[in-house]
Amino acid sequence: MDDDELSSDEDEEKEDNIFDAEFVVPVTPTATDTLTFSSDTTHVEFTQKLADEMNIRHRDLQIGYKLSHWTKDVLPRVIITPIHLIRLFNAVREERNARASSRNPSKKPLQVTIVDLRPKHSEKPESKKAAKKPKSKASRKADSSDDEAVEVQSGKKKTAPQYLRELEAEHKCGTHGSFCVVAANGEHVSLSNEVMSLWSLLCSQGVHKSTSQPPEVLELPLKNGTKAAPTSRRQNNTAPAVNQYPHYPPPGPYPHTFYTPLPPPPPPAPAAVPKSNADSDDEDESPTLFPKIEDWLLDLDTSERGEDGHGFRTSSTGICEGMSVGVAKLVMKYAKLDCKKIRKQEAERKVAWAAH
Repeated sequence: MDDDELSSDEDEEKEDNIFDAEFVVPVTPTATDTLTFSSDTTHVEFTQKLADEMNIRHRDLQIGYKLSHWTKDVLPRVIITPIHLIRLFNAVREERNARASSRNPSKKPLQVTIVDLRPKHSEKPESKKAAKKPKSKASRKADSSDDEAVEVQSGKKKTAPQYLRELEAEHKCGTHGSFCVVAANGEHVSLSNEVMSLWSLLCSQGVHKSTSQPPEVLELPLKNGTKAAPTSRRQNNTAPAVNQYPHYPPPGPYPHTFYTPLPPPPPPAPAAVPKSNADSDDEDESPTLFPKIEDWLLDLDTSERGEDGHGFRTSSTGICEGMSVGVAKLVMKYAKLDCKKIRKQEAERKVAWAAH
């Protein structure tokens, strides 16, 4: 695949019509509201409007989504980075096209349901007598354990906050001061707040039962860990030292005609000025605008792009050694398309911000 084919793919994506999608947003634990977003909405505008509608702070937003035509056993997909939002609208676009070309389209309206992944801690009111005589820490812990044991014996399902407390107690890491699981090679794999929340949610829904072994859907590197840099690659990256000083032969008793110093080395060539590129980064472009390479490769494997089983994340550990040419071209193509979309959304966000 050459550059002309990449350009044609970009032109085809530009020609896609912009559409509106209907979102069902949880406002309270028992009430929802409906919002409409355009497919060209930026990630910042999308998350800020959802945070305002849900009446929470933007930094506390932890959400996922499910499409109305998905079955109940399909887990919600998270919305953290701009790539996740692009993937959401691509899934809606594909379903719209499928319904338009079907002879018997579904009568159920196509909607996107927003799922609140934050842990929901339940608080029980205390009596006045209990407030006057607070219990000790050991007594409160024993009472909490007894309450959970009674709920299990009575047949009641534990809630996500209860599972979250179990996960926090079991995976508290005294070395790093956070929550970790230990991989097969002994490396501590950190568990983020989003991972802990989704894990507890899966346990409360009965999809996953273990609080010691993470669900496979989280795709944590429990076999090889996250440090996969081979020794051979580190050695190949070491360039030999260059002698910057000219060598002149030492003086000797031989005739003057043989004592000819070597000519000085030519001056170094000026550094080549890179050609202007419309897709190049701005000087003040923040690196946090783009996802981490390991997160982006994981997104490739778990999205529609990885359905053919290319194994982008596992192949990336052998770049320049074991990666096939076809996979490398696909990685370059997807990286160019995703970076261009992210820069476009950031530019639109800056224009909108300046207009206010």
